Amino acid sequence: MDPEELAASEDEIALLDELLELTLPDEAPRELSHEEALLHTRSELPLALTADVKRLLNYFTKSNRGMATIRVSLARGSAYRPMIERILEEEGVPREIYYLAMAESGFRPKAHSRVRATGMWQFMSSRGKQYGLRQDRYVDLRYDAETATRAAAKHLKDLHIEFGDWYLAMAAYNSGPNRVKRAIQRTGSRDYWTLIKRRALPSETRNYVPIILAMTLVGQNLELFDLGEIDYAPPLEYDTVRTLGETSFALIADATGVSADTIKDLNQALLRSATPPYAYDLRLPQGAAERFEREIALVPADKRLNWRRYEVRSGETLAAVAHRHNVNPETLLELNSLAPDAPLQGGQRLTVPTTTKLAIYRYYGGGRAGGLLEPGTGRYRIASGDTLGGIARRFRTTVANLQQWNGLSSTRIRAGRYLIVDPNAASGSTTATTAASGSAPTGRYTVRRGDSLSRIGARVGASVAQLKAWNGIRGSTIHVGQTLRVPGPAPEAPAPQRASASAGLPARQTPAPSPNHYRIRSGDSLSTIASQFGVSVGELRKWNNLRSSRIRAGNFLLVRPPSGTQASASPRPSTSVSRPSSSPSGSGRYTVRRGDTLGGIAERYSTSAAMLRAWNGIRGSTIQPGQELIVSQSATGGRSASPAGRPVPSGSGTYSVVRGDSLDTIAKRHGTTVANLRRWNSLSTSRIYPGQKLVVGAQASTAQTNYRIRSGDSLAVIAKRFGVSVNDLMRWNGLRSSRINSGDTLVIRQTGS
Repeated sequence: MDPEELAASEDEIALLDELLELTLPDEAPRELSHEEALLHTRSELPLALTADVKRLLNYFTKSNRGMATIRVSLARGSAYRPMIERILEEEGVPREIYYLAMAESGFRPKAHSRVRATGMWQFMSSRGKQYGLRQDRYVDLRYDAETATRAAAKHLKDLHIEFGDWYLAMAAYNSGPNRVKRAIQRTGSRDYWTLIKRRALPSETRNYVPIILAMTLVGQNLELFDLGEIDYAPPLEYDTVRTLGETSFALIADATGVSADTIKDLNQALLRSATPPYAYDLRLPQGAAERFEREIALVPADKRLNWRRYEVRSGETLAAVAHRHNVNPETLLELNSLAPDAPLQGGQRLTVPTTTKLAIYRYYGGGRAGGLLEPGTGRYRIASGDTLGGIARRFRTTVANLQQWNGLSSTRIRAGRYLIVDPNAASGSTTATTAASGSAPTGRYTVRRGDSLSRIGARVGASVAQLKAWNGIRGSTIHVGQTLRVPGPAPEAPAPQRASASAGLPARQTPAPSPNHYRIRSGDSLSTIASQFGVSVGELRKWNNLRSSRIRAGNFLLVRPPSGTQASASPRPSTSVSRPSSSPSGSGRYTVRRGDTLGGIAERYSTSAAMLRAWNGIRGSTIQPGQELIVSQSATGGRSASPAGRPVPSGSGTYSVVRGDSLDTIAKRHGTTVANLRRWNSLSTSRIYPGQKLVVGAQASTAQTNYRIRSGDSLAVIAKRFGVSVNDLMRWNGLRSSRINSGDTLVIRQTGS
């Protein structure tokens, strides 16, 4: 290979390892031209022209390989030189120590040596930690040029204070201070040249200081040598902003208008394509900080690892953007406060709730788990070098629990596979309880023709990972007649279907797998189905293992927890309502049974879940078996209430939706607005269905609403939905930041109009 190409290669092996392997002639070095000029080199670091230094000077100025090393190192180092010299001056260290970094790494920020020293300044792990260079599964600050330069300057200053000589300080930087101390004690001399003459220091250290001195003499006297043209890199300039949580490179690139590779190059210390979950000084292209701060504020803090910012292209439609990012158009409308019929404009910027796949650049070998946790699933992807003990420490559990949850008979795991590390997040159903208890489920299911793990999982309310763990399955292959462990009693398998003339189309007569399932109809969306059954979109996605909100007509959805025992999950209320026997006829009260949901009870009594919450003072959707609920207006003593407890004046009352109604026609009929109807009835969209009860009036009085935060919500979205400001929401709820969590409750105060 050409010497220039070899010296400039991106191989990250430390330059010092290469230089120490040089075999130079033992005879007396040739006389140097300009030797007198070299002896008068201006330098804060003492310089000497010993025989060893002269041999290295001849190598660096007369051999092709040596000259290429100098050219490439100086060209690369010019990007960092202003920063390095500034820090050396601030720390009171000679500016010529710049050439120590040149000798160590050739100014490669990611260089590593045979003894596992790392970075531009070649810190060992323990020494780096001693000088504040953090190393964990997120960052290794030895790779950060500026932070490592500061640490190296402090370390060298401390060594100079200890030994009183810069040559001994550099020798101690290379071999360790204890070795230099022992050499001094053994010889009684504190002169570096005496120590190397008496071979009191390791051979590597005997050549270390001469290499630095030779590089310094060449670098400070380039006009004396014909080294060829040097293509200096421009000084590296950047802005620094403090991040407080995880943010993906993809989102940072969106927010700054540069590529993710540019962000990666500026932040060599990050071990994956995201900032860490703690405070970190992020480097951005110069001048990009203000735009970054403005853009990043539009994405909720807890969504910045996955969500993106997207710039609309000329002529692009909302449907095209949604398809590109595999999201629901309605979600984009609500999240970005867009009018349904308003066309997108070229250059318009949108927040997109998607999933970003992180890249891991280097694995941290510190005994801690370095893989990725899939948000909201409780599943962890095993990384190379992970151990069960390290994973258990990361997620604050025990190895025994991980083995029980995942059906492991030993502690052997394989990179790339998944582990359940949080059973409660892995499933919203009773399967989570089963997993958390540490015992395998007691139900049994016999595999039939056409079954797959995903279909069985959807049928019984478990994830594919859980089915694999409970049944010791490594791949995804199952066999007809095989018996699987599943939660609860064995589910009833779907009846075999007669072959249809239209292959691939679901047979219309196929019954639902269980009473808790609903067949998706054309035009349905997760939000309308959730509203219909009194549950949240997040619960539907969790029960059905959905990674997005996309659903397909003809498929079945689990719309109640699998342990439910309700007789029917019919999607539309019947015109003839049969009262359950657990409720005395005419009492207007109902005793909750196991498996009941607010949506199911509301459907049974021809009311809405919102009205049930208002009559019974319920803030969320949680009810308990044995709890007594008011299920009709008569049982409230004549009081009329709107959702969340807002008073409704006598005469305004509620309205039962009939076929053909829309929010617009209802609003005009009752002299109000669509916005008021949506606000009074906690509607996230404008979809309504026949039989639904709507509050159609409110009096001018201030009332308090308790709103349960849904997955994908942000303070801005909630504020717009209720016609208030983000500052009001933060003030009413004592929030110090805009970070909110799904499932929490917010207080909202409004004045009816």
